[in-house]
Amino acid sequence: MEFWTFFQQNIEVILSVLVALIAAVKLTRWGQANAEALDILVSTIERLGLKEAKSVVASQEGFLSGGAKAAIEHAVSKADAKKRIKPFWVRLGAEIVRDLIPRR
Repeated sequence: MEFWTFFQQNIEVILSVLVALIAAVKLTRWGQANAEALDILVSTIERLGLKEAKSVVASQEGFLSGGAKAAIEHAVSKADAKKRIKPFWVRLGAEIVRDLIPRR
């Protein structure tokens, strides 16, 4: 009986948490799908050695957000054997402070 009373009194909070949880899972999966697609594109460009595509991406990189630049850098480092992938903790820390500390 106590559970049912608690549930009825807090239904809005419970539903809000549930909706937020579903949204977080959906956004995470959407981000993972985008990252996989970017990895495939960058790997293909690296394998085929498409210099024109590389120069176009490099010229447009200045207009991208910090998160997009980091995603491209990570995808390139995964595809290019000469570059080292940054550890997860370094990328996580950079993502946390990305918009807190303005870049010049």
